[in-house]
Amino acid sequence: MKLDEAPIFSMYRLTISTENRKRFLDVGQDNLLTSIKNEPGTLAMYSTHLASDTGTNFVFELYRDEVQYQIHANSPQFKRYGAVAKDILLETEKTILTPQYLYNEGPFKISENGERKAVLYHLNIQSSDVKHWQNLLSDAIVDLYHYGRGLLTFYAGTTNEELTDWMILIIYKDQSTMNAMKQSLQDILTEINLKLTKQVLVIDTIVSQDELEFSNDL
Repeated sequence: MKLDEAPIFSMYRLTISTENRKRFLDVGQDNLLTSIKNEPGTLAMYSTHLASDTGTNFVFELYRDEVQYQIHANSPQFKRYGAVAKDILLETEKTILTPQYLYNEGPFKISENGERKAVLYHLNIQSSDVKHWQNLLSDAIVDLYHYGRGLLTFYAGTTNEELTDWMILIIYKDQSTMNAMKQSLQDILTEINLKLTKQVLVIDTIVSQDELEFSNDL
């Protein structure tokens, strides 16, 4: 589905202790699978963790609008999740993102990492380079279609009005697609001055209603 209006896009960084990991995964999977089945306005939900630290989790959520988010927030499965999370979460950090470009295949319900490769990039760009970066990203998005079905997800969002702080989530279907696209991404990143943090993620559960695309006039 091609979205005309920007959806609600959020990222959560959730910290748990190792002994509570199974409880966290079980209640999280119940929340995601039930929500994608019962809530048409819940567009996609991704639960992942750092490859280097199973206690640090990243959750990404897309809702069609505020009304649909409230439907989810008041759902039985989310309340079950909330009750467990209250007991086991050591730290919670929520980031509201303005969608700049969103793409994922779909529909899907995936509860294993398999051969997929997930990477989260945090970019801080100088204000003088923002327009140039947007043009580079626009060209890169065109290149995405060259790789066809090897790409599962490409989400790019900003955290500030100046468009200098970006989060980009990319999920490749396999290592070969990652290798093919990595050089293109590295090429555009070297053309501007930026601070870059790269984190490798592992998929726990990810779900999507349908193939999804949104562009904020890049």
